[in-house]
Amino acid sequence: MIWVDALTAYVGKSGPRAIKLTKNHHYPRKVAAAELFSSNWATVNDPAEEVLRRFSGCYGQFNLVLPEENKRLVKYQKTQNFISPADSYAKAGIELKPLSQQMLKAMQACKAELASSVLSGNID
Repeated sequence: MIWVDALTAYVGKSGPRAIKLTKNHHYPRKVAAAELFSSNWATVNDPAEEVLRRFSGCYGQFNLVLPEENKRLVKYQKTQNFISPADSYAKAGIELKPLSQQMLKAMQACKAELASSVLSGNID
């Protein structure tokens, strides 16, 4: 996923990698670690498979945001006040759009018109 304002920043920019993006873990690493440490692993048949499932399903996902927005998001992703990824992003005022790796690479290679298409919903 990519933040809508990050897409907007790409529109009209030129030059490779004109916009710096930060990878923000969809599910905060400290929250994931706390969940893993507090799990009752004696009740899990295959702990390695369970960790892999959690990593693939939520812990290993990240979203692309602008660095200044990443800083704003951090306070909503602390272990003591984290509710869910959706809650954190909503509180930080960050709306996400889906974006494939292929589209991201094309945008980073000076194809700013693709950012406009993703924003308008014409391309997934």
